[in-house]
Amino acid sequence: MRKYPFCVAVRAIALAGAILVLAAGARAGVAPPEPGVIDKSQFREGEDIFRIRFPDKPYEGPLATCPVCGKPLKDHTEPGFVCRSPNAPPEPINERRALCPVCGLEFKGLVVEAAGGRGTIDSDFCRHTKGRRTQVAGVWMCPRCGYSALHEEFNATVGEEVKTFVAKIITPGTKTQLGKLIGLRPKTFTFDDFSFLDQPSIPDFIKYENAAAIYRERKADAWSLGRVHLGASHVYRRLLNGAFTAEGLDGAIRRMDAILMEDLMGDDEPLAQAKFIRRLLGRSQEKDAPPTEKLSGRERFYLYMRLAGLHDRLGEGWWTEQCFSEAEKLAAAEPDERVRRSLLGLVREHRGHLARELYHQTSAAASFKVALELGRVPTEERLTAVYLVGELLARIGEIARAIPWLEAASTLARGQGADKKGVADLVRSRLATPAFLGEDGRRLPADGAEKASVERLLQSLATGDARPAGEGPPGPAAAPSPRVAEAPRDRETPPATCEELMRLVWKAISAYREARGGEFPPNLQALLDAGLITRGAVGEFKCPATGKTLFYRKPPAGSAKTFILYHADPKDSPCKNILYSDGTIGQFGK
Repeated sequence: MRKYPFCVAVRAIALAGAILVLAAGARAGVAPPEPGVIDKSQFREGEDIFRIRFPDKPYEGPLATCPVCGKPLKDHTEPGFVCRSPNAPPEPINERRALCPVCGLEFKGLVVEAAGGRGTIDSDFCRHTKGRRTQVAGVWMCPRCGYSALHEEFNATVGEEVKTFVAKIITPGTKTQLGKLIGLRPKTFTFDDFSFLDQPSIPDFIKYENAAAIYRERKADAWSLGRVHLGASHVYRRLLNGAFTAEGLDGAIRRMDAILMEDLMGDDEPLAQAKFIRRLLGRSQEKDAPPTEKLSGRERFYLYMRLAGLHDRLGEGWWTEQCFSEAEKLAAAEPDERVRRSLLGLVREHRGHLARELYHQTSAAASFKVALELGRVPTEERLTAVYLVGELLARIGEIARAIPWLEAASTLARGQGADKKGVADLVRSRLATPAFLGEDGRRLPADGAEKASVERLLQSLATGDARPAGEGPPGPAAAPSPRVAEAPRDRETPPATCEELMRLVWKAISAYREARGGEFPPNLQALLDAGLITRGAVGEFKCPATGKTLFYRKPPAGSAKTFILYHADPKDSPCKNILYSDGTIGQFGK
């Protein structure tokens, strides 16, 4: 365990206090300490240097702590937060030793099962909990170098290429993010070691974004990568549905939250909340609405932002964007310029969260699909994986493609015991939602190619061809096709010529298409994620003759022979090679 000159908690308090001094010193009329200097003589153990120097200046920054419970003041606005003394019985916390395989830092990782009744779970298993110490993140992050991984894989050793990637890419970005978290001003105060931060203090989105980048770099199996992407999508949804505020919005939030609390009686179900907010918004626009039911522009803005998050939880992305649009109109009509800028900024921020959620949902669905097709999903998780592919496709708007997967999940759930009944119920309720029904009330038709792919998968699962994760390399029966078996998975010798590179890429594309009913990969990263090729095997996709990266484009559906792998400017490139969609290699201009 790394030793510090004083206890970890005091160090964190000292750092936060010193930063707050820098920010507030001019206002208080007291000279702040020199940049980069923490004056340890002015505080005793357990005391906050900011409160000592400025007792009459309340501060509500990210790390300002409550004198009663010792937790950040910002957390007191969370729904259901209970302020209590540290001497009170703590929530159940399981701690495990974590040793960073990159920088060697030892810290305590938290493995906490969210207690029953402390929150709700969405249809894609996103958990919403109450209370800061209730851990829902399945990823740990080293607070010193930023290395992140699923907690059950965290202590595993990693290769030198991963260590180099973390040092060059992950660590600098992580320090910048954590510096912003505690309010560092680079020109006046620098700090290069955040190892005192505990896991709940680190925002989950940093952990998951780091983990996703690292898993892609180390070519992790598709099942683990899918779990990371799924967890990341949940992080951004919790951000969309978490407590927020903006300039001039405090009064609107207090009044609307009081109404919601009184009428909903603490009902956490998103459907009930969404219906009530819609009724509230509709009633406020009626001519005969009493004054008590009239809403100001700011109050309507707050409700639309809340409603956007609720529809996101329900998997109704079309309503989510409409709510953002309504909130944006209200923000643009705000007469106070400062408030208007603040509200518009809040809409942009939440739209950014939604965009990242959609990206990770798309990536998770693709990874789970690959893992199922290659037999890399543990037997006990196959039903969940099949269901999640369908649910995630539905959430990103791919309804026709989602239907075969959800129907397959319903088929797999039959006769598997009471513990599988929940999935069948989820499928039944999901397929009955308006998104899956046409104007005549009938279910929309399924995508034909996707249905054929899912049927092949179900057949392979029934015959035992799909290989459970962790059972060793696949045998001949487990391989989807000879082409998949021939894909250059382990070869790391870069190709000598551009033609060789293109042949290797075409083999991987052929394996990908064989497993997906002829579908071309959306990009080259999909081949890497599927484990069908490695960057080393194809020389980072760079032409050996020119050293320039080749570009890939997915051919349009139903198109005739067209080029798919090419140089950025084949007219001026010394190498004229082009890979066509039928696997042939030609020369530009010939």
